Amino acid sequence: MIADAKLRYGKVKFQVCNAENFRFKNKFDSIFSNATLHWIKNYKSVIKCMYKNLKFNGKIVLEFGGKNNVKTIVDQLRSSLKKRGYLNQSKLELWYFPSAEEYSKELELVGFKVVLAESFNRKTELTNQKDGIKDWISMFAKSFFKDVDLTHIEEIKTEVQESIKEKCFTNGKWYADYKRIRFIAIKNIY
Repeated sequence: MIADAKLRYGKVKFQVCNAENFRFKNKFDSIFSNATLHWIKNYKSVIKCMYKNLKFNGKIVLEFGGKNNVKTIVDQLRSSLKKRGYLNQSKLELWYFPSAEEYSKELELVGFKVVLAESFNRKTELTNQKDGIKDWISMFAKSFFKDVDLTHIEEIKTEVQESIKEKCFTNGKWYADYKRIRFIAIKNIY
């Protein structure tokens, strides 16, 4: 994505940094993040880092997966793994999906003033309509298959897709049960 952005917007400087520990010479007026923070389980470091890199009265605008995001898919994936004896894989915690209330408290503990915190359902149509859920698992949940016998991987994906078809297949289309949270918060100094 960064390589593509550099090609499209050659005059803009892009950098890849660790969200848990980034530092810039100049502080920012705003920090924006979309669909990223649920991938970082060390959320307290991320919040502190955003706070440190903002000017006074600077703001963050965030949206990411919230409590129960993709629960239908992941619950069935865990069940299908467990059924075949892959207990460690079935317990994998790949994401951090807090409630809006939980994350608001964490922001406020660091010194942010939360001005918007909302959670909402965003049922999301999947691009591969033939194998929508299987494709989603391959793209976003492949870590669950570490040390899983190759003969079981496709079998598990198929079982998950078929088991949740009633909930995730509507009018001939596959959907993921996304639950999102969104925040706007201002840096305060106590």
